[in-house]
Amino acid sequence: MAKSKPIPVFDYTALGDSFTMSFMDIYAAHVEMDLGVQVILHNWRVGGQRSSELLKALRGDDVLRNAIREAEVVTFMVPMASFKEPSISYITRGDVENQDCMHTVFALYQKDAKGIFTELLSLRKPSEANLRVMDCYLPPFLFDEWKQHGMYQELKSWWEKFNDHVAQLASERNIPMARVRLAFNGPSGDVNPVEYIGEDGWHVNERGAALVAKLHRELGYAPLA
Repeated sequence: MAKSKPIPVFDYTALGDSFTMSFMDIYAAHVEMDLGVQVILHNWRVGGQRSSELLKALRGDDVLRNAIREAEVVTFMVPMASFKEPSISYITRGDVENQDCMHTVFALYQKDAKGIFTELLSLRKPSEANLRVMDCYLPPFLFDEWKQHGMYQELKSWWEKFNDHVAQLASERNIPMARVRLAFNGPSGDVNPVEYIGEDGWHVNERGAALVAKLHRELGYAPLA
């Protein structure tokens, strides 16, 4: 009797903030079904993580670095938790101070984002693994707060600027991006994504998690497939 071939085992490492955490198991199941493999998930997503904290971990945590080196699948985002405080400041302070504050935070985010991409690509290249990045949806609790204070358009433009910077970095490095913001907030960015978000106004519900996983699945699995 011919021996059956063993099922390949893929390591999957997930990085970033935790508000889309529940999508990972669904995406892992997609990978298993589509590629006929077994996936072992390594969850490195941290609630409320800032971009500077992820960068620090990528540079200094040897366990994390080894996990990325060995992974066939890596999904990540550049966390935007640091956006919440300056957005509150934007609402409560004068226009000149608002702009200065946001410019400062954006400059730091740009530096962190570039560092995150650099560290990841020093450990795993898009030609070696299924490396995928996602952008960030605008959650209902910020959507409602900005609308309430009449500053939605100004703050939305900053939110888009942060996301667009990540998209640019990904494009320059040939890393496919899951366009979560577009799917959740619509082409104009003016849709409140309540149908995809849980009661806390931030984390995805089951439907939202399924959509994030679907967006990743639609990117395909190159170079693994």
